[in-house]
Amino acid sequence: PQNHPSLLIPVYENEEQKISAMPDFRHSLFWNPEVKANSYTFYTSDLTGNYDVILKGFDKQGKEVLWTCSFVVE
Repeated sequence: PQNHPSLLIPVYENEEQKISAMPDFRHSLFWNPEVKANSYTFYTSDLTGNYDVILKGFDKQGKEVLWTCSFVVE
């Protein structure tokens, strides 16, 4: 088994943090090696462009799961 990568995810708990002038230029926006819910929330990068969401893993029966979608940050 591989170690899980360390990925810092910013938390914007209040209005001051949400309007912070500190830019967020992450390329990996969310990482969770143990998906156990039907939906997740994450903040986008401040870099404009096209982003791909890739869900890859195995279901309870051992079948491979691959799901993708894209979104744009303007």
